[in-house]
Amino acid sequence: MAIHSLYIYVHLHKEKDSPTQKMERRAIVTIKKFDFVQRPPNKPETPYGPSKLHVNELGKVTTYGTDPDNTYYQENYNVKGTPDLIRFRFDWGDGRIDDQFSGVHMENYEYSEHQKWSTPGEYKVKAQAKDEPAWTDWGREGPKIGKWSDKHLVKVRYIFSGNMDISVSSDVIFDMINPDNTNEPIETNDTIYSNITGYFIDIDGDGIWDIFHITNITFPDNVIDYNQIYYDQDYQTQYNPEDHTYDIDFNSDGTTDASVNEDDIPEPQTTNA
Repeated sequence: MAIHSLYIYVHLHKEKDSPTQKMERRAIVTIKKFDFVQRPPNKPETPYGPSKLHVNELGKVTTYGTDPDNTYYQENYNVKGTPDLIRFRFDWGDGRIDDQFSGVHMENYEYSEHQKWSTPGEYKVKAQAKDEPAWTDWGREGPKIGKWSDKHLVKVRYIFSGNMDISVSSDVIFDMINPDNTNEPIETNDTIYSNITGYFIDIDGDGIWDIFHITNITFPDNVIDYNQIYYDQDYQTQYNPEDHTYDIDFNSDGTTDASVNEDDIPEPQTTNA
């Protein structure tokens, strides 16, 4: 920083001795040269917001940032406020980056955006800042872009119902576990029922259950040698808006094997997967 000295001469009149006599005095004023520094904004604060969302659920993500030049001018020139303003943008971790930076804000302003994801997964969100410097009309450099922030992890999942049991004819289940009849499936009386355990899944977040996922099947005693089998399979559901039921064809024969009233489906959850 350059230091310049300016000498100022002050002329005073001595009225008593001579109206025309001048007294010369000298004062010294020290002046600091105003340096135009222009550095990019600091790395923004790590975005914060929900860490878990379901598909197509809006989540609010927030960040804030500072500019080092504001501190420089405040400390060295007693400049009030924050002459350099800041803009923000987000990288949403799925290939989407905000096309433009936000409007201008004072530093430490909490900037937020709402976002949603249509596909389950883990997304690492980060923020970037761009300054809007003061005094560019006086020759100071224009805006600069700072580094990306650290990442905030958002886990996006389908919407799941709670677990439930559906009672189905054992003949249907034998068709399910042996669809090609290669092992001469056991035939039973249609009045013998087994329990299918699983949960519904809303894959697009529209409030309609799209799939029933089976986790296991429980047979009545003395029907087969084993009482319970693990079964990991998804089945499409058909929603009937007239009577608010979901039809499921478990053995893929084109007929409904179970019809579930939507009021009987346990409350939605987001932690089944």
